[in-house]
Order: sequence, then structure tokens, then C-alpha cells
Amino acid sequence: MNMSMFTGTGRLFRVMLRKERVRLPIWIVSISVLFLLSILSFPETYPTQEDRQGRALLLESPALRAMAGPGYGLENYTFGAMITNEMFLYVAVAAAFMSIFMIVRNTRAEEESGLSELVKAGVVGRVSMSTAAFLLMVLANLFIAIIIISGMPYTIEGLSWEGSLVFGLGVAGVGIMFGSISLLMAQVSESAGAASGISSALLGLAFLFRAVGDVASVDAWRWLSPIGWGQAMRAFVDERWWPLGLFAGGIILLAVAAVYIDYRRDDGAGVLRVQGGKARAGGGLTHLLGLQSFLFRWVFLSWAAGAALYGVAMGAISEEAADFFADNPIGEDFLVQAEGATLAESLFATYMAFLAMLAAGYALQVMTKMIREEKSGRGEILLVQSVPRPRWMLDYLLISCVGSFMLLVISGIGAGALYGYYTESADGAWKVFFAAIAQTPAVWIFIGLAALLMGLWPKALSLVWLVYTAFTLIGLIGPLLQLPDWVSDISPYAQIPGVPAEEWTLWSTVILLAIFAVFTAVGMYMIRKRDLVI
Repeated sequence: MNMSMFTGTGRLFRVMLRKERVRLPIWIVSISVLFLLSILSFPETYPTQEDRQGRALLLESPALRAMAGPGYGLENYTFGAMITNEMFLYVAVAAAFMSIFMIVRNTRAEEESGLSELVKAGVVGRVSMSTAAFLLMVLANLFIAIIIISGMPYTIEGLSWEGSLVFGLGVAGVGIMFGSISLLMAQVSESAGAASGISSALLGLAFLFRAVGDVASVDAWRWLSPIGWGQAMRAFVDERWWPLGLFAGGIILLAVAAVYIDYRRDDGAGVLRVQGGKARAGGGLTHLLGLQSFLFRWVFLSWAAGAALYGVAMGAISEEAADFFADNPIGEDFLVQAEGATLAESLFATYMAFLAMLAAGYALQVMTKMIREEKSGRGEILLVQSVPRPRWMLDYLLISCVGSFMLLVISGIGAGALYGYYTESADGAWKVFFAAIAQTPAVWIFIGLAALLMGLWPKALSLVWLVYTAFTLIGLIGPLLQLPDWVSDISPYAQIPGVPAEEWTLWSTVILLAIFAVFTAVGMYMIRKRDLVI
């Protein structure tokens, strides 16, 4: 029977669509609808042109250029320019993460579990699984773009259809681009964790290149980042269509390379082959915790590199950013405000909350690995031995808790050291370092929530990423949008005092740690009672 390498793509696409029937709509609606709801408050918050121009002054700050973008159309700051400058980055990054997780989940993770080998034993082409996953990822991003494009002109009067189209296509371009990158990484690496880790690290690197290019006004750095391509389309300012050619070329090149490698390699293998280990394991690998720590070492190191860069960047620009806000009262919308605090302290209090979001991302990547191990059958192999289920979960809890705390320490040391060096203040350096580690309870709340879901409803464990995304968006854009206090207060980040601008309080830390303890205790108890997920 003659069979092409794409045979069965349509059937596998329908199977993947059915498998993603709950998770995918949640991602699409969360990204697009939350964005549309966020911009609804712009006309009420900034009703006059003077208000909007005052807002535009913020984007002249190096700190906000790094966090948002180059700032197009600042001379006549319309609502459209405001949306492009301040919202595009976050919507595009959310779409990129959705694409990365979706691709890896439906390709390399299926190979790890052995399911793809069973599927490919039938009347299925060699690259049909990768092709189906790619098509599903493209469709998801196009749905996000369609909702955004069709909704934006009705949210704020005066937003043009052309600008909405450029904005939506830019978001879809970034999402599909990083989905294509993850498709290639799924062929290169031999594990789902490595594929998603490398893809996420490349997304972080793209963010860094864009930030450096925007702060230093160096175009060469911006063009190294697909995020910069999307921002260069200048929606609602002076729309440019030609960056779509960069997206098209990059996506086609990556997809073709991924399909070629998939066609040539053996199922389960990767370009970067895992080297054979020693005949006997070292002492640290003879117990479960040591083995799990060893497996997560590259994941931790990639997040640690990002945390170190973030800390160094905070310490390096703190004085310059503080000088900018000293002459710009509009900065009160962005910075943590406290009586008697200096502008530098307010700035660090705000940026440390962002650091907590980074550390929580690492922690959740560790915790959500549990369900993949259980579904693949490797968890069952461990549990039929002398390893109790609570002990199995405890190892993941320890790795995620200790690892996330170390990320805060690493970033705190970098920020504190540079800030202390520039200000010649050892006391200031210590305050910055303590502000970083003070975020620990907020990060651990997400770990506790993951443990609770793992014990009570393991199939819904991925929902913890949606909770994380929602709280992260509230933390990033909530102050800028002047959301009601009750919306911001539901976030665990908001329950941590804005150290060093505010006084640290013991009770808030104790309450958050108590909630974390209850969540983990219930999760560890319930995991003993439920059946394994197959």
C-alpha cells in the first residue's frame, strides 16, 4: 500500500482537537477576552489627551522600555498607540507559551509515553503527528487573532479595523513563530521537559534581545527577536505590513526543518542524543530525591540564568529609572507607593513582584511534570516499589520550593550587589536582597495549589497555569489599568508587603505559608486515596 509521509494527518488532527477540547478553549478565551476586558477601562482611566500624553512620558523611562517596548506614536498618544505599546508584548508572550506547551504536549510528550509508536504502527505517515500538531497550533493562534481583531473596534471608539488587523496578526505571528520553534525543539531533544525548557529559554532570550534593543535604541538587537517583529508592525500608529514576511519566512523555515528531521529520525530519538551514563550511579542518584534533582538540573540552570540577568538588570538601571520617576508624577500608577519610601525603594518593590512571577513559573514547571510522569507510566513503576505516594509528591515539592527560593536568592544577590555598588550603600544592598526573598510565600502558594490539584483532580493540573497567567497579568497591568482593589487583592503577589518601600509584616507571611501548608497537606493526603491517571 502506497502511503505518503502525511497520511492520516486529518484524522490525527481531529484526535488532537478532541483531546484539547477543554484546555484549548480556555487558553484562547483567557488570552483574547482578558485582553479585550483590560482595554475597556482605558477611556475612563485616561479620558483626556493630556492624561494620555502624561502616560506617554512613562515610556521614556529605560525601565518601562525594557518591560513594554520602544514606544511608537508617543507624540500623539492615542488609545490605539497605548494598546500597542503597553499590551502587545504580554498578549504575544501568552500566545507563545500556549503554542509551546501545545506543540510539546502533542509531539515529544507522546513519544516519551510510547503512544506515538503505537499510532505510527498503523496507516499513518511518518510526519503526520507533527503536521497535525502544527496545524492545530496555527488554528488556535488564528482564533485568538480573530477574536481580538473583531472585538477591538467595539471596545474603544475610534480603533480602526486596519490597526486591529495588524495587532491581531502580530500576536498570531509571534505565537505561531514560537510554536514552530518548539516543533523543531521537539525533534532536536529527547524529552518533553527539554523541548519545552529550550523553547521557553529562547522566548526569554527573545524578550531580552528586544529589551536591550529598545533600551539602547539598537535596531540590530530588536530584529533578533520575533517579539520585536510584531511590535515593529506599529498597529494604530503607522501600520507596517512587511514584518509579516519575516514571520512567514521564519515559520516556513522552522516547520520544514522540523518535518525533515522528523522524517529522518527514529521514533523516540532526537538530534541531541542523551549520552550513556556510568555503569554505576553515584551516591546522590541512589535515592529518589537525588535522581529527580539530577533530572531537573538543566531546567533550573536555564531559569537561574534568567533570574541572574533580571537581577543584574534591575540593579544596573535602578538609579537611572528612579531619576526619571522623580520628574514624572504619572509614575505613581506604576510604582508601589509608601509613605517615607524613596523612589528607588518603590521601584525595587515593584520589580520584586515581577521576580516572584518568574520564580513561580519555574516552580509550576517542576510540579506539572508529576502528571506527565504518571500518565507515561513511569510514576506507576516507582509507586509499585517501596516509594509511598506522599513521598513521591514530597520530592517534587522540595525541588520546586528550594529551586524557586534559590532563584529569588540569585536575583536578589545580583540586584542588591549592583545597587549597593552604585549607591555605595551596604544597607541598601541588604534591603534589596531581603525584598527578593520576601516574595517566597507568594511563590509557594502556586506550588501548594498544584499539589492540591494533583491530589484532588490531577487531570485538571494544567489549570494551575491559567491561574498563574491570570494573576501574573493582574500583577503586570493591574496598576496601570487602575483595576479595583478587590481584583488586585485576590492575587498572592498583592499579599506580600512591597519591601523595601513598605515594612515587612510577619502576619502576611505566616498566613500565606499556612495556606501553602494546608494545600500541600490535603494534596499529599488525597493522592493516597485516588486511582492513578492512565
